[in-house]
Amino acid sequence: MATSDERGKPRVLVLGGTGFIGRNLVTYLVQNDLVSKVRVADKVPPALAWLNQKHKVRFNGQMPTG
Repeated sequence: MATSDERGKPRVLVLGGTGFIGRNLVTYLVQNDLVSKVRVADKVPPALAWLNQKHKVRFNGQMPTG
């Protein structure tokens, strides 16, 4: 599901976003500045211990510095 904001970039809801494909899709969308906002939903809470640092930053709503 996606809708556009005033800048023309879509707001995206990623279902199943804490799995391998979902978390890499979220990273790709954010790193390439393809979306204005990303929301992630999954029936299973993310096992943050399994996420690498790059993914942890994304799921905590922070932007990486480098």
